[in-house]
Amino acid sequence: QTGKFKQALSHNENFYLFVTALITFCPIYWYIGKYSSCKVMSLFVFLTFGTATMMYFMSFYLMRQYLSIAFLSLAIVFYKKNNEKINKNVVLLYCIALSMHIASLIFLPVFYKYKKNVILLFVITFVIGSITTHYFSDFYALGALIGKGQYLQNNAERFYQYMMTLPLFALGTMFVLFTDEGHLKLIEYRSLYFAVVFNNLFSIVDYSDRTIVYFLFPLLVLIPNAFNYMKIKILYKVIAFAVFVAYYSYKYYSVLNLYSEFQNDSPVPYRSCLY
Repeated sequence: QTGKFKQALSHNENFYLFVTALITFCPIYWYIGKYSSCKVMSLFVFLTFGTATMMYFMSFYLMRQYLSIAFLSLAIVFYKKNNEKINKNVVLLYCIALSMHIASLIFLPVFYKYKKNVILLFVITFVIGSITTHYFSDFYALGALIGKGQYLQNNAERFYQYMMTLPLFALGTMFVLFTDEGHLKLIEYRSLYFAVVFNNLFSIVDYSDRTIVYFLFPLLVLIPNAFNYMKIKILYKVIAFAVFVAYYSYKYYSVLNLYSEFQNDSPVPYRSCLY
């Protein structure tokens, strides 16, 4: 039946892949539509933003995980509609997200409101992440013993690790330093804190972006809003915004070109965001 459905839509199987992935985007787009101060910027972030790869491209080969993220997006919408308080709708949607992919359990602490010296935490975890690189073989051996070694495959290139870590580290530090205390309590900022910390600690793991993506998707709303929240001169905002757009535009095409080198089994069989 699925084969007949694909043929009815298009003879190109990638079109079916695109339509299927699009279903998981709808709740994420609704979240953007309700809370982003610049929806075009949010779509740009969705297409380009991430650690090793980008959220948009990951959606085509992690569909079950993105269905879980879709229900998490709905849970956040209802959480914010209830003045950032948990109610039965939030619990129900979060439980559905868990049923789709158990890894969404990692997002649960983000709902908890707390105060931390997050800049210090960013620095400490960055240092720890750099040090543990030297002992990663021990962690891999432990993972292999419990049958999870495939999730602890190591990318040993130090430059690659820093390029996964530093942009998010710098962005998180800038947003925290120049945003007022009231906004820092929002769930999107709390998700940013977890994203930076987890990325600092686990960027050397090849599959770390699959975990960190749970903390990245609220940044689709946060990043455009944070540029408005920051208490700095407009010139500095423009410079920071230009650097952000330039870096992630470059990254978009770099990752796209990298994926195009895979002749078989490419997770992203496209030459642009649409074809």
